[in-house]
Amino acid sequence: MEMIFVKNLKGGEILAKTIFNTSGSLLINAGTTITTKLISLLESNNIFFVFILANDPYAVPKDKIMEDLKNKAIDHLPEIFTSILSCDQTNEDYLINIVDELSEHIFYSPEITTTLFQVQQFDNYTYLHCVDTGIMAMYLGTAMGYSKNQVKDLGLAGFLHDIGKLDIPNNILNKPGRLTSSEYKIMQTHAEKTNKILNSTNIFSKEVIDGASQHHEHYDGSGYPNGLSGNNISEFGRILALCDVFTAISSNRCYREKFNANEAYEFILANRGILFDPKIVDIFKETFSIYPIGCYVRLSNELEGYVIKQNPGFADRPILKILYDKNKKIRLEKPYEFDLLKNINVTIQEVVMNK
Repeated sequence: MEMIFVKNLKGGEILAKTIFNTSGSLLINAGTTITTKLISLLESNNIFFVFILANDPYAVPKDKIMEDLKNKAIDHLPEIFTSILSCDQTNEDYLINIVDELSEHIFYSPEITTTLFQVQQFDNYTYLHCVDTGIMAMYLGTAMGYSKNQVKDLGLAGFLHDIGKLDIPNNILNKPGRLTSSEYKIMQTHAEKTNKILNSTNIFSKEVIDGASQHHEHYDGSGYPNGLSGNNISEFGRILALCDVFTAISSNRCYREKFNANEAYEFILANRGILFDPKIVDIFKETFSIYPIGCYVRLSNELEGYVIKQNPGFADRPILKILYDKNKKIRLEKPYEFDLLKNINVTIQEVVMNK
């Protein structure tokens, strides 16, 4: 089963979930084959996405809508950043529209899948990082009970939090090694530059600007640029501080390899009350899993499969659908469930990408 925009339906797809109109009346039953007439019916009823059956009967639901929206954001963010610097409001409006679509989708489909975390390449790291940080923040905001408008503003702050890096020399920004103390001081100025750039637009709210420019403030007061602590940091800033670090350490960089999933997760928990607001860490722990649903992993016993369910309170021991035996080099004819909580001698060895 996967989610797909109605505008991307071709006809011939099989509906996986029953569709109701905005009044709650039945529109189309699950199991119906999509036709051009039904596509028109969906559009006339302002239905923007549907669930269809995937070709692979054992596949985990794929959030195609999130994938499309995320790719659109990544593709357009460089020109959006450039236009903000030149005070061209056309692309600023485009950014707001993208974030609006993402926040709407997250607000109504808050289950996190692997779409949030993808392999990041060095050449466009800043833009990928901004998008991932913004999306992660919107998930957290939704879990915290934010309204749709608050989720959208939080997403904007996340997308824009590193725009100040456009004013940092490339030899510092992309240096393949540890920065000198003087270089690090220059790098730290990007937070203040973000504040200055966003204030100059007269477009973004104080909440958005504060959140974007305070993402390096630490809960214990050890951060920058102003050494703010506790609730003196805006709530957006406290959320983005966590999201910025988590997405950064989960990514490969030119000067280091990424943390594995367990290390990144434990780093956040270990800094509860130090770098990060304890309340937000607790919500992160409840909301995010080390291995999200849809994640394809290899086990210590050489079996491979998808994460299909979480075991609450045991983030590193989800339930899998086993599809492949690497020892025998065969795809199983009859995939089966494998609960890591009931098989404590088996551990997840690695996440297998592009599956």
